[in-house]
Amino acid sequence: MPQLTISRMLLLFALLVTAGLVTALGVQTYAIKRVQIDGPLYNEIKSQKDLLADLVPPPLFAVEAYAAIYEANFHADRRSRAIARIHELKKLYDDRKAAWVAADLTEPEAKIIREKLIPASDRFWFVTLEQFIPAVGRKYDTMMAVMDDLARAYQDQRQAVLELSELASEVSASNERLATSEASWLGSTALYGGLLAVLVFVLGVIFIRIRAISPLGAITRFMEKMARGETELSVPFKSRSDEIGLIARALEVFRMTGIEKEKLEFEAQAAGVQRMQDQQAREADALRRANDTAMVVDQLGAALRGLADSNLQVKISDSFSPEFEQIREDFNRSIETLEDTLERVMDGTVDVRRASAELSAGADHMSRRTENQAAALEQASAALEQITATIGHLTTNTQLTRQLVGQARTRAEDSSEVMKNAVEAMHRIERSANEIAQIISVIDEIAFQTNLLALNAGVEAARAGESGKGFAVVASEVRELAQRSAGAAKQIKLLIDNSTTEVSQGVKHVAETGKALTEITAFVASIDVKVVDIVVGIQEQSTGLRETSAAINALDSTTQQNAAMAEETAAMSSTLTEQAAALAEEVQKFQLNNTQQTHGQRNVLRSRLNAA
Repeated sequence: MPQLTISRMLLLFALLVTAGLVTALGVQTYAIKRVQIDGPLYNEIKSQKDLLADLVPPPLFAVEAYAAIYEANFHADRRSRAIARIHELKKLYDDRKAAWVAADLTEPEAKIIREKLIPASDRFWFVTLEQFIPAVGRKYDTMMAVMDDLARAYQDQRQAVLELSELASEVSASNERLATSEASWLGSTALYGGLLAVLVFVLGVIFIRIRAISPLGAITRFMEKMARGETELSVPFKSRSDEIGLIARALEVFRMTGIEKEKLEFEAQAAGVQRMQDQQAREADALRRANDTAMVVDQLGAALRGLADSNLQVKISDSFSPEFEQIREDFNRSIETLEDTLERVMDGTVDVRRASAELSAGADHMSRRTENQAAALEQASAALEQITATIGHLTTNTQLTRQLVGQARTRAEDSSEVMKNAVEAMHRIERSANEIAQIISVIDEIAFQTNLLALNAGVEAARAGESGKGFAVVASEVRELAQRSAGAAKQIKLLIDNSTTEVSQGVKHVAETGKALTEITAFVASIDVKVVDIVVGIQEQSTGLRETSAAINALDSTTQQNAAMAEETAAMSSTLTEQAAALAEEVQKFQLNNTQQTHGQRNVLRSRLNAA
């Protein structure tokens, strides 16, 4: 079983108090929700009140509608208004009927509404709308029968309303009594719950004071005594298993540590004298080391000051103490290394200056050649641009020529089609002329037969004597007319033959013309193909020239950049030469150990620099 520590005890106490307060709060909240506005009991009471309000008078109670019926029956001047009021009351009844059918009522109330009130009301409104209103103002006997039915329906509806009203009053009174009882019970429960929570809280505070606060006070007083050096006292509450016990056991460790500390302090006092003697010996040795260090610092300082003045004849010849001897040797080796480095720098400076001079001269030559090349490329680029413009103009003219050739080809094809149509027309004319010749032949034969008939008629008229003279004159006229018709037919036939000959010649000439136009169309088509090839070739040449011009422009730009870089290289070479000379002058300021060798090196260096 886990031990009851202070933290667990506090947690348990907090849970108990919280549970009590939450219980009290929940009960109070539930009580308020039950009896407050919009609570369950309040809504039930409100529903009953609304039901009573609807029952007396409308919409559910038909008393006002019944009064309007009497007004419409016995007062003709107010009949229309009364009938309109009846319809309004019927609409209100329908609205409230649907609401109360779906309302949350008790089962007895809902049963009365379903089984008594709504059937009686529907019966009343059926008689009113279907019998009374159509019959109002008619015969007395008819109206009396209708009024009797209305009276019975009204009494049934009124009885159902009274029954429902009494039941609603009883339910409302019962709900009010229930609400009062529940509010009283819930209020008492909340009060007792709050008192219980307060009691638990007070008991918890007392328990925590006994179990935690009082032991902490005792431990605090013990810690004050231990701070004053009273380490012989025993720590209280060491046997407890909670946080108080942990604190007490930790204090016991501190008490034992204090006792051990006192013991160590006593032993330290005994060892103090020996440490003082050792300290004096160490101080004497430190003084000696300080003197040696001062000497090393002085000699190194003098050598470094000479080195700062460009004097490399500053090697340290006096020996140092053993611990500093390595420093002297390292310094002397550094001076020798620096001398060798300066000599190599002198030689390298001459080489750098000579190479920079050669580089500067080469850069100058390259810059001039690059400038000449850039100028030539610029001229070539301008010439290519002119050629490109000329090719573009030629391309435009060639495209126009192609369009003209295409139009000529179209015209030639149209003319060929026209010639074909003309040839067909000539053939049709030739056929028509042949048909006319046949018709003329028929007319000629008819004229010949008419002449023969006229001749026979003249012979018969001559035989008839006097009685046939008139007929002989007519026969003579007919014969003359037939002869003229035959002569005209021969002339027409001659003209038709001439026309046929001319039409045949025209057909021949038109056919030859059509053949020539066909050949012209073929030639124009061939020219169009050649022109297309020329246009494509010119466009390809134009594209190639544009690409060549772009490449030359890019090459011109690159050449100009190379010229600029050559100029920059020449300038950098001049700067490098000047810096090499300045470096040589700086190196000549150093004083090397071998004086004769130093002067010789300086003279050689000057001659090399001048030559460069």
